[in-house]
Amino acid sequence: MIISTEDITFRKKNEKTILKSQRKVEALINTIDGIVWECDIKTFTFTFVSKKVEQILGFTSEEWLSDPKFWQNHIYEEDRDWALEYCAKKTSELLNHDFEYRMVCKNGAVIWLRDLVNIVYENGQPVSLHGIMIDITKSKNIEDDLNNSFNLVTKQNERLLNFSYIISHNLRSHTSNIASIVSLLEASETQQEKEQMMQLLVSVSGL
Repeated sequence: MIISTEDITFRKKNEKTILKSQRKVEALINTIDGIVWECDIKTFTFTFVSKKVEQILGFTSEEWLSDPKFWQNHIYEEDRDWALEYCAKKTSELLNHDFEYRMVCKNGAVIWLRDLVNIVYENGQPVSLHGIMIDITKSKNIEDDLNNSFNLVTKQNERLLNFSYIISHNLRSHTSNIASIVSLLEASETQQEKEQMMQLLVSVSGL
């Protein structure tokens, strides 16, 4: 088969057009405020990670892609087991999903990510996962501050309620004592008994 000069020229132009289009798409992806990624649906091996990863986690996309276990190994230890299990379960059910978990940055800091995951199909068959990881650390910190404030107010209200119970009990006991002494005073038959009851009443009332 003889390939003409025109065919070669056309192919080169087509390749340049495709390459230019790919670069344009990649440039647009890298402007998104989140880590855009793609991975194999069976092995969870990442095949693409956008440049935004360096700004969010401190790692380069090359560092991520060079390690097949990078994602698993950099999920925060307390979140790792359940996050991997949740993602594997939803993927096996072929369900799009999103979840929140923590990852460890290159400098050792821990941040919160919201991961939105979509199943990608080719010829009716699931072949890969596409997603975006969004840094939600600030909103999580605000949520924690609000929860802490709520818990503090709740505890203060409990203390005030307990204090009111104590005061109420003491007042009832005090009132009961005074009422008893008044009854004894009214039942006193001699002046001496009345004087003794009066002294006791003054003592109990704090006068």
